[in-house]
Amino acid sequence: LIEKKIRYRIFNHSYHSGPNVFATNKSGLWYIKYLFKKKAPLIHFHHFFTFHYLYFLALTCFSRSKLIVTIHGEDILKYSRLKTRCILFLLKITKFQTLLVVSHQLSDYLSDMGIENLWLPAYVPPRRQ
Repeated sequence: LIEKKIRYRIFNHSYHSGPNVFATNKSGLWYIKYLFKKKAPLIHFHHFFTFHYLYFLALTCFSRSKLIVTIHGEDILKYSRLKTRCILFLLKITKFQTLLVVSHQLSDYLSDMGIENLWLPAYVPPRRQ
């Protein structure tokens, strides 16, 4: 991004800050405030916990930004039926630009449930030039 002179900000769901990295300090208040701030045309979230599924829906309702979400792990496959159904419902009604899934098994499951996603392995080697 730096080489291509693309402006970006990283919001870290922890306490670490740095150049272009802003800590949320794990504050729920930060997420509420962010819903109403002017946003970039593209937002990319890495899924951390169950609350994010509801937040993604709210974010797409309050923002015109395009939303890309990456889900790491296979937690959805291990949740209770009720929790899984709730998450699947939220994923179906959220207006994602792209839903990236790192787990091949989860990607297949979401596709079977009618949720469009792209499988992207955890490690993608750089292109050779």
